Amino acid sequence: MLKTTRLRGEYLRKEIIMSILLIILIPLGALAIYAVVFDLKQRRHRGVPRSHDISSAARMARANADARGGSGLGVGGDAGGIGPVG
Repeated sequence: MLKTTRLRGEYLRKEIIMSILLIILIPLGALAIYAVVFDLKQRRHRGVPRSHDISSAARMARANADARGGSGLGVGGDAGGIGPVG
């Protein structure tokens, strides 16, 4: 009788430990997989600028042209392009 009670206690302890490990390890494993997938997606799309649109690039080009003293249209500054002939 003592032997079966001790075996039941060991079995119950193992079941509790296994349940706790499963409750902790399964979500941690899922979180690790999600983190790897998220990182791979970020690395794939890292070269694409998200907040840099055409209007901000145009504003920067205009500010640079004004700082150089030109209008950015090729007249009166070092903006490139074809200047007036003559």
